[in-house]
Amino acid sequence: MIGGGFGGAVSALRLADEGRSVLVLEQGRRHSPADLLAARTDPRKYLWMPELGLKGFFWQRVLRHVGIIGGAGVGGGSIVWAGVLLEPEDEFFTDPAWPAVADGWHAQLAGHDRTAARMLGRETTSHVGEMDRHLEATARSMGAGETLRAAEVVVAAGVLGTVELLFRSRQQGLLPRVSARLGERVRTNSEAITAVLADDPHADLTRGPTISSGFYPDAATHVTQNRYAGGWHMRLQLGPLVDGADPARRRRAALAELARHPVRQVRLMTARNFIERLSVFTVMQNVENEIRLVFDRSPITPWRRVLRSRAGEGEPAPSYLPQANEVARRFAESVGGRPLDLLLESVGGKSITAHVLGGAAMGTDASDGVIDTDHRVFGHPGLYVVDGSAIPANVGVNPSLTITAMAERFATRYRARRAVSPATETAAVATSPTASPTAASPNPASPTAASPTNGAP
Repeated sequence: MIGGGFGGAVSALRLADEGRSVLVLEQGRRHSPADLLAARTDPRKYLWMPELGLKGFFWQRVLRHVGIIGGAGVGGGSIVWAGVLLEPEDEFFTDPAWPAVADGWHAQLAGHDRTAARMLGRETTSHVGEMDRHLEATARSMGAGETLRAAEVVVAAGVLGTVELLFRSRQQGLLPRVSARLGERVRTNSEAITAVLADDPHADLTRGPTISSGFYPDAATHVTQNRYAGGWHMRLQLGPLVDGADPARRRRAALAELARHPVRQVRLMTARNFIERLSVFTVMQNVENEIRLVFDRSPITPWRRVLRSRAGEGEPAPSYLPQANEVARRFAESVGGRPLDLLLESVGGKSITAHVLGGAAMGTDASDGVIDTDHRVFGHPGLYVVDGSAIPANVGVNPSLTITAMAERFATRYRARRAVSPATETAAVATSPTASPTAASPNPASPTAASPTNGAP
């Protein structure tokens, strides 16, 4: 076998599988990953010009009408292939340059291309960097930025992603009938976060699942502990435990405590084995309170609109729960340690949550909510919201099970409706220009869209 690139290497492998004795001849040598890395800065490891003593892998030949580049070494052209495995358009297979075969060249290669892709480990990259974004802008400017189209779209981008996507689509006129209640009834799960740092510098509390136990100190409040195996950032976010429901008074008390004991704060931030000694508590309630999200000009870049929070109509989401501070104090007594508050809560007066809910909440109609009880967006048939933003109330515990159960319910009810009348869900979409599914396409004109394995993000 003369040459060990894509063609030669595969042919050699399959012939050897048949029991043939195969010898592969290749110019150049075998290049290691270290050689390829060194080639970035060393021309001796990069260029293939043996007459000049350069025995790398990259060559370029310039003929009268064309310059050609390639790879030299074990692997041939596959050394410089850049990991690209794309399927050609149909026109390639029907080009008259092909000699005729019984069932056409597309059918001839069908199956073999899947084998090749599997053998070479084809995947679609999830990385989108600055260069990719500029190429996306280039594609749009050249009229090649079309969105994926679908008869139905399910938006499940998380509360912030879903709410912002619907806001932008409504603002741009793509989804003009999205309810005016969009962004309202946003819940923080009425959450507060406290912590304890054990005094023993050799303590290790990290063994076990991240969250493994919890309890109810009262009927409305639930407490879980958290092991932060990678929570180095908590060093910068924790401070003295301070009580007080009034945010302004609590802020002054926290700042006064920091001013009185600056060395204690420095020791906290630089504590040895900090993560191993740290216990964090998420305290959640199912009581009624809320904020709302609006789509307004950014205070930093006023030419852009971004999501911003505002006070809701009801009780405000708390930045302080007395039960949370009490848990920290009692735990500190048990383990022997220092109870702590989040500075963003005590000094910043902000409600901190990992379990934001609502914003595209269920309602009886568009005057009361964004979606109906089957997750259908009011005014836009074929568009659904199925994530935490659909939940209209504080769950009071970690909501992951509830969100998953609601998604299962959505799928079950959708399947039942389709079984009765398959056209019911999508019939209105075809005739409704305002229900265009392009508005909910999460990544239009992505440069990776040309990849044969590119699917829904």
